[in-house]
Amino acid sequence: MRSNPDLVERLKDFEGARIMIAPRSWPLVFLITLRIRCGSIEVLSAETAASADVRVEAPISVLWTIFEGLEDGDTAFFSSDLTIEGEVASLLALRNAIDAAGLNWTALVPVPVPRTFARLIDRLRAEPRQARHA
Repeated sequence: MRSNPDLVERLKDFEGARIMIAPRSWPLVFLITLRIRCGSIEVLSAETAASADVRVEAPISVLWTIFEGLEDGDTAFFSSDLTIEGEVASLLALRNAIDAAGLNWTALVPVPVPRTFARLIDRLRAEPRQARHA
């Protein structure tokens, strides 16, 4: 928000909105809470995670390619690789704000991804698309 103040204006109506990113078949979820001054991303147990305003679910390989900007979320949604449930307005506002600022989803995470996790994602991404649906 500090480096992209125009994001504040785009997201002010969604203060406190909670967006859950749920990698399919993973025991963890990522909960993004939109806050103008200090948003947060929490990693929670999928079993105990509280509800969210909107839930996004897909295989981790699909989420990762969207996260890196290598695949379009709309394409993944319309091909049924990605499901969205709940109030999508906050998710769309966040996506549009990120796009308008010329950023990608990696701008949400202030730390580098651990190397072992990045290697795992690279292996998942290399799998044929049909294998990801199994």
